Amino acid sequence: MRNTRRKICMNSNRVIPVLAATVVALLIAAVALTFVLMKNPVPEPSPVRPPPAAPPTPRVAETVVEIEPAKPSEPAAANQSARPKPAVQPQTQPAPISENAPAEQAGIGRIGILVGQATATGADGGVRVLSPESRVFLNDRIETQKGGRIRIMLDDGTVIEQGEMSVLVLDQYVCCQSPPSDSAFAARIVKGLCRFITGLITKLNPDRFSVKTGMATIGIRGCDVAIRSGPAGDSIYVLDLGGNEKVRVALSADEGTESPFQTVIDKPGTALDLGSGVSSMRAAKAGTSDKPMAAPRPMTQEEVRSLLSEVSPYPPAKHDLMPGASESVLRLKAPASVPKQE
Repeated sequence: MRNTRRKICMNSNRVIPVLAATVVALLIAAVALTFVLMKNPVPEPSPVRPPPAAPPTPRVAETVVEIEPAKPSEPAAANQSARPKPAVQPQTQPAPISENAPAEQAGIGRIGILVGQATATGADGGVRVLSPESRVFLNDRIETQKGGRIRIMLDDGTVIEQGEMSVLVLDQYVCCQSPPSDSAFAARIVKGLCRFITGLITKLNPDRFSVKTGMATIGIRGCDVAIRSGPAGDSIYVLDLGGNEKVRVALSADEGTESPFQTVIDKPGTALDLGSGVSSMRAAKAGTSDKPMAAPRPMTQEEVRSLLSEVSPYPPAKHDLMPGASESVLRLKAPASVPKQE
């Protein structure tokens, strides 16, 4: 027993120093490692980053440079003012039409009533389809289609009506109160039936309102006249006259000459037919005959009704026909859209 205890004590005395030395060695190694790590720390791994995006392509800015011309007395100031300025697009707006604008630009009237279809061919050859309130212009060629009738209200109060398949050209239009002698109106009937109720122009200058056909020139003074022109000849119908006004009809002569064959109509409800004397009038123009034009004749009520129903875009029942001694005196009620003449 005692021997065993001695052996154990001897072994313990040997193991304890070894363990103590081992612990001390481990502590020294740990302290040394700590010192090394503190002096030379291990770097952390850098995070993985995506490759940088390509830089955007720079845009080339367009700059408009406006340089004002230098003044002789201020050359330095002019050089300093030469700085880039932003480009400004000019605004292209149509110039407003003034009251004194020419007839070619402002127009000379409008469409009051339209039945069926009608067109206007301008001086530039452009064709416009007309509708109520459409403007009409100087040198317009106005044409109605089959079944079409139209009323044109000119700016001076003149009213023009066209029957179907008619062609009218507005050659001249001037309404000027200062001086009134400059006022004038001229039109040509190429074919068909047209009616004219005069306005202010005949009051300002009674001698300058005329309508031409293929055979004659009709001078109109303050009245209501219908004119038919066709291959067989012309017919002039004086429906109404104001006061002492008259209608003068002259056979068309060569330009610059005055026709010797003229007639004057001074009674309302009178018609003048040129068709029956076409050959004789052509002979008169050629100088081979001196036969005058045919005499005017009275119109019947039925003829007036038929004429108005053919040319007017409103019913003929609105007209009050008052027969006189010869059943040719005509009194017309002014249409609602006809301007009142003072």
